[in-house]
Amino acid sequence: MRLQILSNCRADGRHLSIGEVAELPQGVADELLALGLAEIAVEPAPPPVPEPKARRTKAFPTPTPED
Repeated sequence: MRLQILSNCRADGRHLSIGEVAELPQGVADELLALGLAEIAVEPAPPPVPEPKARRTKAFPTPTPED
């Protein structure tokens, strides 16, 4: 399970630092979550795809009334 570490700790035989995202076995992950040392890592959503812009047509001069 992917966790974001909230506090420096040792788990699964390695040192985990604040802010680190670590892939840990389910049992170890459950323990860190229960102790409040980590939270489930959430992948940021991809940026929204911009809608295609309307195509511009060539500007035609505005007709002027003739006197």
